[in-house]
Amino acid sequence: MLFIFQSKIIGYYVMNELRYGGATYVSTGRGLPTERRPFIGYPDGKTGFRIKDKDVGGLYLDYTVHTYYHGMVLLSGIVMIFCLGGMSDSGGYSHSLAFTWLATLITLISWLYAPFLFNPYQFSKRFFRKDLRAWVAFFFQEGGRKWVSWYETKYLKPTSSNKFISVSGLADVSSILVLVGLAAVFSNMYRKMRLFSRVYDVSFMYEEALQVAILLPPVFCSSVMTLVIALLEGLHTTTFGPRRSYSSRRLNRMAAASDEEAEASSSSGTEDSGGEATQCPGSNKRVCRAPIALMALAVIVLNVGEAIIPLFFISRYGWKKAFVAGIVLKFMLFEVVLNICEGLIRWRLCCSKRAAVKRERCWSRPLQLWVHSNRMAWDLITSAFIFWTLVPLVLANSLNDWVAPGLNIHQLLIYRAAHLSPLQLDKRTCDVSSDGSLSSSEDGTASAGLLRERLAARGPTWGRGRGP
Repeated sequence: MLFIFQSKIIGYYVMNELRYGGATYVSTGRGLPTERRPFIGYPDGKTGFRIKDKDVGGLYLDYTVHTYYHGMVLLSGIVMIFCLGGMSDSGGYSHSLAFTWLATLITLISWLYAPFLFNPYQFSKRFFRKDLRAWVAFFFQEGGRKWVSWYETKYLKPTSSNKFISVSGLADVSSILVLVGLAAVFSNMYRKMRLFSRVYDVSFMYEEALQVAILLPPVFCSSVMTLVIALLEGLHTTTFGPRRSYSSRRLNRMAAASDEEAEASSSSGTEDSGGEATQCPGSNKRVCRAPIALMALAVIVLNVGEAIIPLFFISRYGWKKAFVAGIVLKFMLFEVVLNICEGLIRWRLCCSKRAAVKRERCWSRPLQLWVHSNRMAWDLITSAFIFWTLVPLVLANSLNDWVAPGLNIHQLLIYRAAHLSPLQLDKRTCDVSSDGSLSSSEDGTASAGLLRERLAARGPTWGRGRGP
C-alpha cells in the first residue's frame, strides 16, 4: 500500500518535470517515521479552536493535490458504477473482474489513507482531539482566513507572463486530454438528450430549455451569489471606508504603510493577518470581508442542486445511465471553468504588480470569491471525508488500549522507537501510556526523541548506537 502511494507521488513529480522542467534533487530520509505528523496542524493552546500561521501544516496539506483529490475522484467513479448496477451487466465475466475490483480498492485506500496508516500515534484519542480542533480552526477561524492564506501561497502565485494560455495551462498535455474526453462525453450526452426528446415527445421549448440546463456547468447560482456578495462588500467599503477621490499616489502610500505595519507586527511576534480578513462594521479598518467558510458551504448546496435538478427530469423515466453521464459532464465542465478562472487570477492583469500589497482589481473580486469558495468547498469535502472515516480506527485503537494496555497493535505493525529494545520501552517508560501520549503533567508529543531524552536522564541505555 505504501509502495502504491509512493509510486503516485513519483509519477506526479515526473509529470511535472516533463511539463515544466527545472526539478532538483531534495535529500529525504529513507527510514520509517519516528514522530507523529498532525492531520492539518497544531492547535493553539490546550482548549479552543484556534491555530497560528506557523503551526499550519500536516499530512493532509502535504499531499492534497498529489493523491487526495484523485482519490476522491476515483471514489466518485466507483460510487457511480455501483449506482448503475455494478457488475450486474458483466455476465459471465464477473469472476474475472474480481481482481480488478480488488486492485482498485487497494489503490483507493492507498491514495486516501496511506500517509495516516503509517503515521505513528495517528489513532491516539488524545491526538485525534487535537487534530479535530486544528481542522475546525483551519477552515472556520476568522471566516476561513487560514485556508485562504495557505491556498494563495501554494496555488495562486502571481505570474509576470502576459500569455494567458501559458498561465492557465490550457496548452498542457493533460489539459488537451481532458478537453478530448470532455468532447466525447458532451457528444454522448447530446445524443442522449436528442433521443430522449424524440421518445417522449417533448415540446420544442421544453426540449431546448432542458438541453441548455443539462449541458451547462453548474456555475450560475454560485456565480450570482459571489457577485452579490462582492457588490455588498464594495458598497460597504464605499459607504464606510476611505473615499475613492484620493489620488493613486496617496493610495500607494497607504498600501506601503499597511505593509510596513504588517511586517512590524509579524516581527514583534504577533500573528500575520494576510489572506481574507473578515473586518466588519465597527472595526478600525472599515473593510468587510465575507467569510469564505460560509460561502463554501453555500456553494456546495448550490452546485449540487444546480447539477442534479435538471437531470432529475430524465431520471424519472428510468434513464440512469443518462443521469450518471450528465453528472460526469457537468462536473468535468465545472473543473475546466474553475481551472480557467484560477489562471485568470494568476494572470498579471488580475494580480497587482506589487505582490506584497496583494491588491486585486475591482472586477476580479467576484472571480476571486468564486474560486476561493469552490476550492474551499472541495477541500472541506475531501478533508472531512478522510478525517471522519478514520474514526472507526480511533475507536478500535481505544478498545485495544482498554483490553491490552501494554500492547498497541498499530504501533507494533508500523513503528518502533530507534535504538530502543521492547524490554527498555516496557520497563523504563511506565509513565507513558500505550497510545503514546505522555502523562498529564507533561505536554508534547510522544516521539522517539522525547523517549530517548527521558531514558538518558534515568541512566545509560542498552545498545545505544545500534539496533536492538
